[in-house]
Amino acid sequence: MGTRLGQQRFVNGIRVFRRNWTQREFYEERVSIVPITGCWMWMSWIDKCGYGKMAGPGHSQLAHRCSYEHFVGPIPAGMELDHKCRNRWCINPSHLEPVSGYENQRRGDGIGGRNLRKTHCPSGHPYSGDNLIQRVQRNGRINRQCRSCQTMRRRGLWREPPKDGGA
Repeated sequence: MGTRLGQQRFVNGIRVFRRNWTQREFYEERVSIVPITGCWMWMSWIDKCGYGKMAGPGHSQLAHRCSYEHFVGPIPAGMELDHKCRNRWCINPSHLEPVSGYENQRRGDGIGGRNLRKTHCPSGHPYSGDNLIQRVQRNGRINRQCRSCQTMRRRGLWREPPKDGGA
């Protein structure tokens, strides 16, 4: 029968099993503190997306969520934890903030976050007021379009392009 994460450690190269670890000992064994940033780097299991994971009873859990729940309290319903330090390995509860999924994506470094932070279309028209078209896709994502550009595209589609290259 195998042992769960948190039940074994190595002392002088010898595997030592402990069953009654305190929560503090559990985190101290798996965290490296970066003095410059204050990040608590999770040094155990990291998933393919770069988040720290820890074994739970019958399943795995995200280490930063466990840390926040242990040191701060429950995560509010419908909220996600945003890494204010932008470091997915960090489990420091002071670097984690509960935010909505939309806000978490907007703050992120991915393509979705970059697009949500755009205030103008590529042609320079603002994504605001009557010029903004928002459509909810089937998957629930919101698609933003520029009304001015859409109008120009529609008008251009109905015109026959010049056959001789425009001369």
